[in-house]
Amino acid sequence: MSHLSQDKCGDALEALECLFRSNKFDNDDVVNVSAYLSQKGISTEKQTNEMILKHMLDEWGIGFDSVISKDEKGIHTWVYDSIAFLTKNPCIIGFMLKHSDTNWRAVKRFDNNWEWQKNSMEWERIERHLIIEKIMKYNCPAYILWKQWMPIKRWVTQDRPFYIRSADTESNTRWEYEPTSCWLPQKMCYKGQDKAISKILKKWPSTCLISNAKQFIVLKPNMEGWNQEIVMEFDGLPVATVADRLAGLTQTQIEAYINKHPDKRKDIMPHLAHALMSVATKFGIKISHKRISAFQMDEEDTELLRKYDEVLEETCI
Repeated sequence: MSHLSQDKCGDALEALECLFRSNKFDNDDVVNVSAYLSQKGISTEKQTNEMILKHMLDEWGIGFDSVISKDEKGIHTWVYDSIAFLTKNPCIIGFMLKHSDTNWRAVKRFDNNWEWQKNSMEWERIERHLIIEKIMKYNCPAYILWKQWMPIKRWVTQDRPFYIRSADTESNTRWEYEPTSCWLPQKMCYKGQDKAISKILKKWPSTCLISNAKQFIVLKPNMEGWNQEIVMEFDGLPVATVADRLAGLTQTQIEAYINKHPDKRKDIMPHLAHALMSVATKFGIKISHKRISAFQMDEEDTELLRKYDEVLEETCI
């Protein structure tokens, strides 16, 4: 007997009810979203459950994103950070697995622990390091639900303006958010606004560190204005060359520091792993979590264990 014949969980709305512990969404919401998508030119025949859920949840500030990618060879890869790292994030609500259009499984947070839905009636407490393995073994679509407003909640609840720049933001430009406009994003260009920028800097009586992607500058206030000191500058070198040298220098110094302070290794390596996984995810480099083990094994040993596990499963069914 298959897994799914024994663990019927419920439809998507029932899975949402489990995650939110309330009837936050109902069939009327689904109908309204479907009608909205139809008005946008997406016929009901082309609409999917995932499409409707994503739009419905997004209207309430809830992200609904796939946690698994599938390459051209059919290999599934977990695309997010480890569960241990995600558990520290208050944004995370839980996961939903789609076994079929009428059978969705919920995985929800319970304080710093997790609960796995076995069927429509039963739940089991699960150690967080086992979640990815259990999700991946079903070989079905899986989605993470998260609170999209949490990264800026601190500023919103305190009615504090905030400003955002990203790696692809144009030079001399930033997005500004003010409480008086209910955080309507405003794209502001400060090119040629030297006096305005100087006026803003005067608000801070302490030293400022500024980076313009080419150099680091320390500004120190004094009676006449600001003293400027260049801390680091890469003059005349291509950005790629600078980045390559800086990466090598950083790696060398981190290794030297760990060798000198071995007790700090356990604190440093999670941050280093997270940074490297971010780079891999950014450029679509597939990292198989199944290769992470308490034992160092080569490919031959791994294949033997996989075959043994398959035989064991067949024997137990």
